[in-house]
Amino acid sequence: MAAVMSADMDNTEKVVTLLDDCRQLNLQVLPPDINRSEYQFTVDDQNRIIYGLGAVKGAGEAALSILVEQRNKDGAFKSLADLCKRAGTQKVNRRVLETLIKSGAFDSLGGTRRAMLEYLPEAMRMAEQYNRNQGTGQADLFGGLFGGGVAESTPEATMPEREEFPEKERLRLEKETLGLYLTGHPLDEYQSEIAGLGSRKKLVDIAEDDSTKYRREPVMLAGLVASVRTQHTDNGKRAFVQLDDNTAYYEAMIFTDTFTQYGNLLEKEACVVLEGTLDTDQRTGKTRLRVEKVHNMQSVRENFLRKLVLRLEEQQVQRGILPALRQRLQPATTAGSFPITIEYFNAKARADLRLGGTWTVPLDDAGVRDLRQLLGKENVSLVF
Repeated sequence: MAAVMSADMDNTEKVVTLLDDCRQLNLQVLPPDINRSEYQFTVDDQNRIIYGLGAVKGAGEAALSILVEQRNKDGAFKSLADLCKRAGTQKVNRRVLETLIKSGAFDSLGGTRRAMLEYLPEAMRMAEQYNRNQGTGQADLFGGLFGGGVAESTPEATMPEREEFPEKERLRLEKETLGLYLTGHPLDEYQSEIAGLGSRKKLVDIAEDDSTKYRREPVMLAGLVASVRTQHTDNGKRAFVQLDDNTAYYEAMIFTDTFTQYGNLLEKEACVVLEGTLDTDQRTGKTRLRVEKVHNMQSVRENFLRKLVLRLEEQQVQRGILPALRQRLQPATTAGSFPITIEYFNAKARADLRLGGTWTVPLDDAGVRDLRQLLGKENVSLVF
């Protein structure tokens, strides 16, 4: 698998499918790491695949070769400042280093990605000064940072402490530099909900369909909108939407009438569910998806949710959680009502308490996140 991914490392769509194959085969793929990765994908002594640095978009083989050569020659990089000092700043320039930070390849050097990006200009300036002084035999104010003594063992002392980027931003930067989501996916937040959709299929199941049999079946496809192309027709606009669910990419065509009705939901990086019919053309033998409806995640909840289950334990009630839960309840409308059941546990018994139909909770992302933060993610179940 490492060899196959190395051969196709420039083909992002192929790598996405191969990564899903690795998951199906229970093969662990480690993120790129400047102290472990080679240019190509490799395998460590625990039979884990190490992501190849060559698959980082925009880093460049020349710069990566310098870094790998330095690591193999003088040992692992200890910090961002140590790496800048040893790499030089000609081929391994600021753009290359920023790309590697965003991809997660420098995570093992200590500090968050946000902190490293903020500290990088200063680290490069000190490294340039150090290398210039080494060439002239001089020492200056920064000699202690790289030149020896206690300071050399703690060269990151001046790097600011910064919280990591929010998960959504961290993944966006990862996608920007790797061409795919590796350590997570924006769709992960909704997996428990998507799994409850009965006719839902993974994109890899559709993308790898060999069209050897006639098909006509209703399906739901969940994914992140990777791109949207529109095309003018005599009747208006139709769209070609590329979805990504971390198993494959799949492009669906959305006809004019559907696009007119749902086009506002098809924004790049939005999580959507396409509802439609897989239909095989008897003349050409090709199977295509005819999209009939587009849902965002709030729409999925509003249209398909059968009930909301909230799990409460005696200790939570004793800590006074009920008033906070009561504040989140809102008067229900007939159109948006759904049953809410509280599963209550104590040391001796369990009871299911169904709330009156006059109450509901917000089903937008912010409302669901707030509820999970209050009760615990595992204590909020949306049943479809």
